[in-house]
Amino acid sequence: MSGKSDTICLAICLLVWIGVNIADGFWVYYYVITSIDPNPRTAVDRTNSGFAAFYVMMWIFGFPWGCVNLVVWWGYYKEVIEEPGYSRSRGMNWLVNLFSLFVVLPVALFMIIMPFFGGWIVTPLAASHVWNHACDGYPMFAILDGRSYNQPEYIADVARFYLSGSSSSIFTYDIASPDGSDIWFFHLREFDTAQSSIPLDAYPTLQNIEYDFVNNAVTGNCTIPVDQSGNTTTSACLHGSFETSGFFFFNITSSVPVNTTDAPALQLDNALLRSQDKNWIFDFGAPALTLRTLGPDGQLGQTVLRTATTAYKDCTQLKVCLSSIQGPSGSAVGAEVLAPLGLILLNQDNSAIQCTTPSSDD
Repeated sequence: MSGKSDTICLAICLLVWIGVNIADGFWVYYYVITSIDPNPRTAVDRTNSGFAAFYVMMWIFGFPWGCVNLVVWWGYYKEVIEEPGYSRSRGMNWLVNLFSLFVVLPVALFMIIMPFFGGWIVTPLAASHVWNHACDGYPMFAILDGRSYNQPEYIADVARFYLSGSSSSIFTYDIASPDGSDIWFFHLREFDTAQSSIPLDAYPTLQNIEYDFVNNAVTGNCTIPVDQSGNTTTSACLHGSFETSGFFFFNITSSVPVNTTDAPALQLDNALLRSQDKNWIFDFGAPALTLRTLGPDGQLGQTVLRTATTAYKDCTQLKVCLSSIQGPSGSAVGAEVLAPLGLILLNQDNSAIQCTTPSSDD
């Protein structure tokens, strides 16, 4: 009877041990995912303080649990390898030893190391994958490059735009406040490729956007050709308002034309845009949000852009996936994309300076 009770007790302990290891695996998994791409927010990172507590407790729990796993596997090897008994033949001992070396040992090392260092080991590997593939399925993406702490103030904060699947930018915008006031400008800085090679639905005719932080107003001008000789004309094509505290919100009216001299008659487009989550700015972290259309009934609709992740080992660069109100088939350089993107770049500048500022211990 005692032997049966011992067997049941051992089985229960084994199940509990396996269950805790699975739970710890999910703990590390959510830490890695949230560290790389905290958007959209979950129960793990609904608040900055909540994520900090999640992070600290993961390490506090991971150390003793790694020690528990070490003891368990040490006991296994002591029982199976060092004291195998005399009931097994020499051939069976060889099979057990080979199985323990090539199958059990990798599993044991994994279960011992991951509670200690899982976050550090997995995060860089996952970050590289997410950086390369986060915007798959989107027609365009932008890389927002903020100024680091040790760079002079004349270095511009820029947004470089790419077609999906390309590694070469097609044009670059920057953001600046010439007189250091409450007026900021997000405008076309330069073309990085021949303008004739840029598809019409990816050509930036909305080339200058102004943000008035006193009145929370946004306006913009579009530039288009008027003839085949290269002459252009500029006209107002965007106005609206925005909010950056709490939800990231835009209410804009625009009439952005395509880059052609025989464009069809323009119509005004009205767009309400709101971030999916209220908290979109992290302490010592890059902006993180999914910006979607907002219907009259208060329901969120089409995603027009979403932040992806910062580059591994370069927190000054933030990748943003770009779509449109019409979805992936529409233009990703319309007012509903470019107007919010300038403010995201402005906040990425703040994040880049914070994350590159030397600590007091350096």
